[in-house]
Amino acid sequence: MGLGWYAALVGLALFAGEERSAMPWALVPALDVHWDMAFQPNAGRLLTGAVSCLACALLILAVPGLPRGRAVRPALGTLLPVTLAAVLAAGALFTFRAPSPELYWAVQTPQPEKPVCVTESGATACLWPADRHLLPEVEVALRRNQRSVGSVPGLTRTFYERGLTAPSGRVPTAELPVYVPGTDRDGMTQDMLTASLPQPPDGCSPHPVKEIGDYPGTFLFEAVVRHRAQVQSSYWGDGFAAALERFLKAPKAEQDRWLKAAAEDIRACRPVPAPPRSTAPTP
Repeated sequence: MGLGWYAALVGLALFAGEERSAMPWALVPALDVHWDMAFQPNAGRLLTGAVSCLACALLILAVPGLPRGRAVRPALGTLLPVTLAAVLAAGALFTFRAPSPELYWAVQTPQPEKPVCVTESGATACLWPADRHLLPEVEVALRRNQRSVGSVPGLTRTFYERGLTAPSGRVPTAELPVYVPGTDRDGMTQDMLTASLPQPPDGCSPHPVKEIGDYPGTFLFEAVVRHRAQVQSSYWGDGFAAALERFLKAPKAEQDRWLKAAAEDIRACRPVPAPPRSTAPTP
């Protein structure tokens, strides 16, 4: 019976998919839901869901015994309170509607008075106080990225862990996901490098660049940064690779001017300028 009940829960999770509004989902507390430090479990709702699951499990075990003899038949006086608990708990879960974009089974963690931060060569990363044990890994990732791309203009140098509210100002900030289980220093270094890339605002449509095969300018920006960091970049075809090679043959000062201007345009949802070309004479 235990295996059957577990299979039923897994089946509900698979049936619900990404749409958590399905009716069976409301009765299954926090199934396959993961939280980072930005959220805390909603204890009251979780306990209500646990009561509904436990009461339904007891009813499922008891119902097959009702047609049997008096010796094995469950007492109705015991079944009625269990049934009432199941109905009330399920009704409470179905009645509640979490305000968007709140999670059903969690509440947002209050912002800390002061996050824990580490600074390395002009770059800063801030974490939730409960994640202070990750500061050594974050410091190593900062140091590695500053060593490889610290001179690249236009990159974001201030990072806040997911869920932390960054202070308003002219300095661009990026979200740093560090809660993923099993993240090592190499993975955090790559995540920080990706987070440092300038991002367009929400709702901004991509601006294709003719010189790189009508790919968005963000593709070229990322390819140049990854080349400077000596890490593998995505392959977007021979035309894009040839355009990237022409860009990398241009003087570094011109590359840096383009990177700085392109970063500002990307963050402002504007088309990036035409990439520079090599000034070397063609043989």
